[in-house]
Amino acid sequence: MISTRRLLAFLALRPIANSAYQFPRNLYKSIGFSSFCKTFMTDSSSSSGSPVLDREVFNSEFELIALKIPAKQCTNFLKTFKNYLWERPRMKKILNIDGEDDNRLLLLSKDKIKSDIDIPIDLKDFITSYNGIITSHNMKLGYENLTVDEVLKYYFPERDDTPGAFEQVGHLAHMNLRPEYLSYKHIIGQVIIDKLPHIKTVVNKLGNIDTKYRTFPMELLAGDDNYNVSLRESGAKFTFDFRSVYWNSRLQMEHFRLIKIIRDSAVSTSSSKKTIVADLMCGIGPFAIPLAMGGLVVHANDLNPASYEYLLKNSQQNKCTSKLIPYNLDARAFVLDLVENDIGFDHAPMNLPQTATDFLDIFIGLKTRYKDSTNYRVPRIHVYAFATADDVIDDVRQRCAKIMRIKEEELPSSAVKGHIVRDVAPKKLMVCLSFDLPDIVADSEPLSLDELQIVSSNRGKHLRDDGDDVVSSNKK
Repeated sequence: MISTRRLLAFLALRPIANSAYQFPRNLYKSIGFSSFCKTFMTDSSSSSGSPVLDREVFNSEFELIALKIPAKQCTNFLKTFKNYLWERPRMKKILNIDGEDDNRLLLLSKDKIKSDIDIPIDLKDFITSYNGIITSHNMKLGYENLTVDEVLKYYFPERDDTPGAFEQVGHLAHMNLRPEYLSYKHIIGQVIIDKLPHIKTVVNKLGNIDTKYRTFPMELLAGDDNYNVSLRESGAKFTFDFRSVYWNSRLQMEHFRLIKIIRDSAVSTSSSKKTIVADLMCGIGPFAIPLAMGGLVVHANDLNPASYEYLLKNSQQNKCTSKLIPYNLDARAFVLDLVENDIGFDHAPMNLPQTATDFLDIFIGLKTRYKDSTNYRVPRIHVYAFATADDVIDDVRQRCAKIMRIKEEELPSSAVKGHIVRDVAPKKLMVCLSFDLPDIVADSEPLSLDELQIVSSNRGKHLRDDGDDVVSSNKK
């Protein structure tokens, strides 16, 4: 059996991102924590052995040292002694007193003042000078007063962390629970629903991301069975079914970074031609839609039919359909379609980090495919990849050179700009490598269709009624 002393050693509770409060260690001694542990260890499981959330078990009472002083002196107290007040999120620390409208009760910190002998001299002088009284107050705390971390720490007292982390996607919280937490998964989900009013649905990832459509299986832990989410990013509103498309809110800053790079290059270019973007693996459009909203012509492609459908819907609700041309093709077929329609492009984002570098072979002989067309442009490629090497940027650079069938020195470090996006796992990083397509690659003999291994899709390019005008207006 776990001793109370051992449990207390681990109960230095840390707040989640929405709370700036840290539950005092010493407070447990005053709220009868040993009796709580006894109740918790025996009554928090169902008859089947599965743990259940018993909110009543978190009820507690304890005494705080308090000061009764004139109401008009509260401001003076706060100027000098604010740090001695008791702190709890969304709970008052200065109370009205029934029948004493001219006085207030100030609750003092349990950590700093355990009894009246702990009151510092200057505070005692303040109390005396205004005829204040040192007293006590019986405080009641319940489940509703605790944070997510504080509740979950009761269930995992010997862990240095608690399983309260999640990715927020609109009203949905997406968790990726480790195996040791799975027995408590429904409790974890319900606590998040209870404590965070903006979260209505909590899901847990069940398996790996599908490499074709970037989706993954999930289970509902708590809340509404509603996966249709809406959110705003980069000035655009996105609506989609979280189960059927790929979205990662942790990439928000990366989306913003690359959008800004492309927008800035469009402003600074001295060419009379308008900047054109070819987004090879666009998903529902986190790059494509904000760029189109900013006035750039964007050819946006994704193999996933669901992503394609939401790309259409999101371009409509963001009123950028005149600048965005959607496709539902294999990435290689998409580039060949642009060549066939004599559409050159300046930027080529490739945001499929698991396999995006493999698709660089479509750029071999790209200029050759355009033949004598003056619409060919040297594209700046922005390819995403995962890497585990000591030098992840150089690792991805070498990988790109190999796929494009050139020597490493023909894609020198000086010609690429690498950016580490984020950690995705221990010793595994997500990287973005940007570079202009080397002439030696563009002027090569193109690969055959058999060599390219193009994947078929459910439909071809979708052109709106005004789509031909958008394309033709950019053929200079």
